[in-house]
Amino acid sequence: LYVSGLHRTHASEEGRAVPNSLQNLRKEAGYRTAKDFAEAVDIPAPTYTRYEQEPAKIPIERAWIIADFLGCTIDAVV
Repeated sequence: LYVSGLHRTHASEEGRAVPNSLQNLRKEAGYRTAKDFAEAVDIPAPTYTRYEQEPAKIPIERAWIIADFLGCTIDAVV
C-alpha cells in the first residue's frame, strides 16, 4: 500500500501505482458486500452500488459520511 498525495494506492502487477476504488476501500474497511456497507451508512443498496460505479456522482454530504465510515479522506472517495 502506497500513499500518493491524499489518495491511497496499490501497486499494480506492472509495478505502477493505481488509485483504490471505492469498492477496495470498502473491503479494506471490513465490509464484504456493498449491501452490508450501504446498510451501515443508511444509504439504499442500489444507490451505494451506483456510487461504487460512478464515485464522481456522489453528493458531497454522502461522500463525507462514506469517508468517515471508511476511515479515509473525501478525496479517496470521489
